[in-house]
Amino acid sequence: MTKSKALICSIIGPSGKSGDILAEAVDRVSGVLSPEGDLPFDFQWERDIFYEMGKKYGEQPGSAQKAATRTAHEVFDALQKDGEKMAEVIGITMKETPAPASTMLYLAYYVRFEQPYFSFMRRRSRKK
Repeated sequence: MTKSKALICSIIGPSGKSGDILAEAVDRVSGVLSPEGDLPFDFQWERDIFYEMGKKYGEQPGSAQKAATRTAHEVFDALQKDGEKMAEVIGITMKETPAPASTMLYLAYYVRFEQPYFSFMRRRSRKK
């Protein structure tokens, strides 16, 4: 089980194929983050993440993206119910639901840098 899959399961429990798709999307995003935490300048979710995943799962890129989006919503809904877990994974508690891509990005930072997105960004801004 990948770190992404383990993280998702720790938040929402077993999630089947859509959880696998979200975990793979998170793994792929965490893999393209630079050591400084930047996404490539020309990064595009559909082209860089979901196109290849669609081929792998025998689906259209949009279908893989929809499955990941659905599960990202589930993850964020579960985090909203558990403020401690949200603070652990994201670094703050949020009332407003972010775009699913933001949730995926928050998970990717946690997986890659082993710290919450907002904590990572605060430390990064202090270094500049």
